[in-house]
Amino acid sequence: MSDIKLPVTASPIQLAGVCREWRQIILDYPLLWSHLDLIVHRSTLDRGYTDPTIWAERSRGSKISIHLREYYLFEYIEQDDDDSDTSTEYDDEEFAEAMEPLVRFLRPLMPQVESMTLVLYWPKDYVLSSLIDLWTTHGTLGTARSLKIRSYLEAPPSYLEPSGFASNDLERLQRHRHFFEPLELFHLDNTIMPKWSELSYHNLTSLYLSSFIEEWSLTSAELRAMLSSCPKLQHLTLCGLEVVDNHASQPLVTLNHLKTLFIRSTSNLPLLETVLSVIDSGANSLTLAIFIPVRPPSVKNRALAKMNTFLSRSNVTALHIHSSVIFFLTELGPLPRVRTLSLDGFIIAEEFYGSSVWRRNDVPYINPQPINPELHTWLTLETLHLSKCTLGLDHFRALFSLQRIRSLYLKDCEEEVQSDGQAWTSQPLSEAYTADLIYNSPKVVMYKPGWTPWLFQEYTTC
Repeated sequence: MSDIKLPVTASPIQLAGVCREWRQIILDYPLLWSHLDLIVHRSTLDRGYTDPTIWAERSRGSKISIHLREYYLFEYIEQDDDDSDTSTEYDDEEFAEAMEPLVRFLRPLMPQVESMTLVLYWPKDYVLSSLIDLWTTHGTLGTARSLKIRSYLEAPPSYLEPSGFASNDLERLQRHRHFFEPLELFHLDNTIMPKWSELSYHNLTSLYLSSFIEEWSLTSAELRAMLSSCPKLQHLTLCGLEVVDNHASQPLVTLNHLKTLFIRSTSNLPLLETVLSVIDSGANSLTLAIFIPVRPPSVKNRALAKMNTFLSRSNVTALHIHSSVIFFLTELGPLPRVRTLSLDGFIIAEEFYGSSVWRRNDVPYINPQPINPELHTWLTLETLHLSKCTLGLDHFRALFSLQRIRSLYLKDCEEEVQSDGQAWTSQPLSEAYTADLIYNSPKVVMYKPGWTPWLFQEYTTC
């Protein structure tokens, strides 16, 4: 841990030292002083921080964004004379002493801060509560616009619980409420906010909530109340939250400004079902991305039914689906307004011989939904992305002939072939197969190593 290599932070002070000409440009350009890129580590605390007055002067009242990445405040594993490991305990007083240089540097700048991004390692809960309390205490009401918190994913989640919540201090709690009301962007990654309902989020346009190991539990009514508190949402991402009940009778929540909706859960299907059941996105164009969790195949049908109902009442123009279960493309059914379809892990064939945790690999999966022109003529579909899909040539050709697809993108797809006239195996698409696809499509793009993946690239942080 002690030999960690810290990245170089961007600082106008360093740029100003390059030469006299650069110095003049840097000092006269306030926006360069409106972003603070900080590293919190034992070494940085030991040598302290620069004088904050230069930032206040050179920013000339501009709003400031803080990006803080915490590594290790303490070397908390020590070895005694017997070379045995012992854990060193630290109390709040020692934490406060270690944080004091950072707090002393940031305090006079807080009235200008409108955005804060925190990447936390350890002791993350103390660092988190200290910085949030510092912001709400010394910041300017009405200026907070963005708060992003990402906690170390291989550790238990952090808890965003400012001191006003814990102490039931009504004055502090009221200030927290007023302080967070202007927030437009709120992202919590592996960070839980137990008392969500205590605050108001009427101005949020982007909400990202991710619980890495599903420790954030809430009822379907609480989830609905959470969504109802954010009427201006344009982008919503929910990952790993655990819905402990599932009542489909919940009234719809109208989110007329919603543009993107991403739902991911590795095991908790009620999250997917509840969100799709309660959201009414109105007539605006919507991108929907969902991950079908690893469950017995029967559960897939429940998710599919909820998705089809949602598609029928929403203007979903881009649909992204990642499946962890056996899923044939023709099972999707009607796609009334979808222009772009992105699929990961789907089967586009009449049968599939791959292995599964739910079935022996020598028993074929038969496609339960044959091609039906009434169901599978997707008139609006223009672009098809396929990643890690298994294709059967005749089936794919027949389904493809019903569409008006202009662009086909393929990444790591396979075809099923029969070897020795007996066993079926999957192999990368052959040149003959690829040539046939290119011949029958206006545009075919084959993914090559080194290219930036196009499929789900906007959602991979979850």
